[in-house]
Amino acid sequence: MTTIARLSTGLLRQDPYGYLCAYDWPDNCFVQAGDRGLVFAIGDASKDYETAFFEAFPREPATFIRGEGATVQDAETSAWKQFQQQVACPGHEFERRGYTNGGGFCKHCDMWMSHAFEPSTLCCICKKPTDWTHDTEGEYYCQEHQRDMPLGKWDVMQWHIAFSEYEMWCHKNGVECLL
Repeated sequence: MTTIARLSTGLLRQDPYGYLCAYDWPDNCFVQAGDRGLVFAIGDASKDYETAFFEAFPREPATFIRGEGATVQDAETSAWKQFQQQVACPGHEFERRGYTNGGGFCKHCDMWMSHAFEPSTLCCICKKPTDWTHDTEGEYYCQEHQRDMPLGKWDVMQWHIAFSEYEMWCHKNGVECLL
């Protein structure tokens, strides 16, 4: 069966029918592509770049695959090679490779799995493993204790979320927002 990828960015987005995939992706695999994806290099903006990309979200194995290339076709080929390597893996064994959020990579096929482990970071209140949120000083809070974070340790995103929740509450209750 032929798969059509949703087009996310770039000139290809003008095609209302999407990108016709070159490979036979499984039916339970969502795919999307674009000819101008931006990649941010953490800590060094001079290494940011644009690339064509192809992303696949298979259910079996449940993972995320991103291929990059000069064209969407090249990016799909890169993603397909990764997928084939993962499907042929003799047995997934995961290692953290520095991730503390519970994610890990297979030692054999390099597949990423977001919940391969429990997070190695602990809630600073209840001491349970969590990667739910953290403050500006690097202290972690689980979902149950996120509201116990001192306001002085909130970052921009936490303030944005709180303001959005306030706006939704005002709208729902027919109250004029004061901010």
